[in-house]
Amino acid sequence: MSALLERLTYQIFRRGTKSYEESQRLASNILIRRGHLDMDGIETESGRNRGLMTPEQRAIDRRVKRDGGKHKDYKYDPIKNYAYKKK
Repeated sequence: MSALLERLTYQIFRRGTKSYEESQRLASNILIRRGHLDMDGIETESGRNRGLMTPEQRAIDRRVKRDGGKHKDYKYDPIKNYAYKKK
């Protein structure tokens, strides 16, 4: 199982609303829709790259995709796992 699939499966399972198998299927479908896994469940290049990112890099990347700007424009809060625009 890829690091990305394993991490997302755990996050969904941790909510307690689904069994581990259901969580894994849901996580797999989400990652396929995002383009991080192919239809066979194998990581794509973008999925491999995303799986190698640190939590800080992922948080900043999410923020850049949502709000625009450059990666260097944001700072990371590890307690909230969230990126904020630098002042």
